[in-house]
Order: sequence, then structure tokens, then C-alpha cells
Amino acid sequence: MRNFPYNGDLSVGSLAGTQQFAFLSFDTSRIPASVIIDSVTLKIVRNYASAGNAFEKLGSLVADMKGGSGFSDSPALQGSDGNAPADASAVCTMSVASAAGEISQGSIDSSAFQYITRKGKTQFRLRFTVVSENSYSTDYIGFFGGESTNAQATRPMMVIIYHK
Repeated sequence: MRNFPYNGDLSVGSLAGTQQFAFLSFDTSRIPASVIIDSVTLKIVRNYASAGNAFEKLGSLVADMKGGSGFSDSPALQGSDGNAPADASAVCTMSVASAAGEISQGSIDSSAFQYITRKGKTQFRLRFTVVSENSYSTDYIGFFGGESTNAQATRPMMVIIYHK
């Protein structure tokens, strides 16, 4: 599955009336089983200029969460992941990143900490809360992805604070 418009980047929004999702996958197997998670924050860095204004037209940018086997029962990206059930929906609302280089971040609701997979990967599906039904409308926003050749500072991050 290729992400429009640039391979390796994340674009979220609406393209000709079709909802566009972005997926984040983090290896969370290094989190010790014996610790208590205090907070989790997602951070993504805005990349290119968007088409239209997704933050104004498409509502809030939220993240759905899937632990265990991943969306569509696979840690690999699947064409059906956009409609696959999540363990928890809208676990955080991301902040508005209004220009390239700005960080969009959101704090994961503590009720979703139980879905962090400590023996594998934890995935997030980014989406806007409003789906455009206008087949002539294009409103999306781009973020740096983790598989591109971007500097470490621009890659998506999942910041986990925990204690024993």
C-alpha cells in the first residue's frame, strides 16, 4: 500500500471524497511487564503543505489504537486496515500543526494503556473525525513517516513514561 502523495510519508484526510488514514507502528516489546505506565504521548511532525485545510474542514485528528496482532490481524499494513476494528477508538486528539516542521501531539487516554503490547508492536490509525462526502474535494495534511530517510527528529514518536 502506497501513501499519497509521497512514498514513506504519512497523509491523513480526504482525497476526492475518500478518507485517507495514516498508520503508526511501534515496537513496544522493550517495556518491562512489571512497570506501571504513567503517560503515553504520540508525536508526529508536519511535512509538506497540505491540499485544502484538513484541520478546519475535517474536524479533529484522532488516533485509534490496536495492540496484539495489529489492525486486520497483522502487524503488516493491509488494504483493509482503514476499516478494521480497533481495540480503542479516538484514544487521543492530536494538536493542530499549522505549518511544516511543527509537531502535532496527543496524550493517550490512560484507559487505553492496557492495549500496549509488551511482547510486540502497538499500532495507531490516524484519522480525522469528519469524513468528506464531496468527491471533488481534497483536504489532507502530510507528516513525516518513519520509513523514509528523514532525520531521527522528524520520525513519529511514542513517548512512554513509566515507573516500577
